Amino acid sequence: MPVLVGLFRVTGLVGQTGCMGARVVCCATVAVLGLVVAGCGDALSSADGSRTISTTSPPVPAPTSLVSTSTGIRTTLAPASFPDSQQEYTSMLVRAWGRGDRGTASYYATAAALTKLFGGLDRGGPGWSLIGCDNAGPRPACTFIEREQKQRLVLFYDAYKLGKPRAVLDLEFISDIPMPATT
Repeated sequence: MPVLVGLFRVTGLVGQTGCMGARVVCCATVAVLGLVVAGCGDALSSADGSRTISTTSPPVPAPTSLVSTSTGIRTTLAPASFPDSQQEYTSMLVRAWGRGDRGTASYYATAAALTKLFGGLDRGGPGWSLIGCDNAGPRPACTFIEREQKQRLVLFYDAYKLGKPRAVLDLEFISDIPMPATT
């Protein structure tokens, strides 16, 4: 309220009684300030009487690809950021593989790894589950399994490149189907 009194003193409206213009300005000012405060988000008061105004908005996911209306060519956009965790990083690659989205997958793996991934088994997707990651040894890796096909996919990555493009350097498909003994 001190702000309003100060505003009226500056404009010379304090002390004017019976003036219709002062009432209109007063009402308009209160209405505008009410809208401004309401539009700023939730106001939180602390014990000392100070106020903190915060605004929150849900994050907007960046599009992963654009299609030109004139040429029909799909352009894949680079992710805004890359995951730092090996589980999330390799899962992003498997999801892109599952969609058949080689463009997005190219941000997570080298060209050699992509050739193996997209030239190997059928696509990834909901049937593939992360079973774990191993950072020990010279080749850190995350392993995914597809239980119906009895297949495993081991993605070898450079731990220093997590959070950056193309951390997955190589991969290996492993069949869990026992091979018949040969005599």
